[in-house]
Amino acid sequence: MAIINTYASDATIHGEDKLIGSDGTTGADAGKTKNYPVDSLAAWIAQNGMSGTTNLSGTTTISGSTTISGATTLDAVLTIGSGSIAGSGTIATSGTLGTTGTLSGGNLTVSGTSELTGNVDMSGALDVAGASTFTGNVTASGDVTVTGDVNVTTDLDVDGTATVEGASTFNSNVTATRELVLTNLQEHNDDTAAAGGGVPMYGLYRDSDGVVKQRIS
Repeated sequence: MAIINTYASDATIHGEDKLIGSDGTTGADAGKTKNYPVDSLAAWIAQNGMSGTTNLSGTTTISGSTTISGATTLDAVLTIGSGSIAGSGTIATSGTLGTTGTLSGGNLTVSGTSELTGNVDMSGALDVAGASTFTGNVTASGDVTVTGDVNVTTDLDVDGTATVEGASTFNSNVTATRELVLTNLQEHNDDTAAAGGGVPMYGLYRDSDGVVKQRIS
């Protein structure tokens, strides 16, 4: 057998490709050299999850149920298919985050673009700085901070303090058990002036006395 570093590199990875390693089980096969197909390794990771610090810088597609218990940083595109992603640590993404499954875990920080059609259930804080769309139910037990443009078409349930600084649209129920902070609201005397200033129908604005009003005409 030649020295490992003398073999040619294969830039195209296939599920049938094999890696060489040592059997770590106890018994007759312990320590024996064996082949490990890439498909088998992928299935093991999907079943057992990732417990360390994980950095995903390429395009990643998750179609099964994946558990992340460590800190995970997403710098590129993450697409979650029909499965779910659950993290007990912090999930942070500066790239594109898209999911049709369920996203749950501790803290979620989204600074890129997100398209979430499944449910989002966070036990910690939800921080959205990018342009995001949530068409599933969103639940956050911690504080919710929205500085980007967000469109929520179903229920938003916040147990902590909710701060909204971007141009956000809520098409269903919004429940906040603590403070709801709305910054950068336009100031107008009435609905006509608000419409002229670009406030959408049913959008919020404030008058010169600081009273928050909803445009209904």
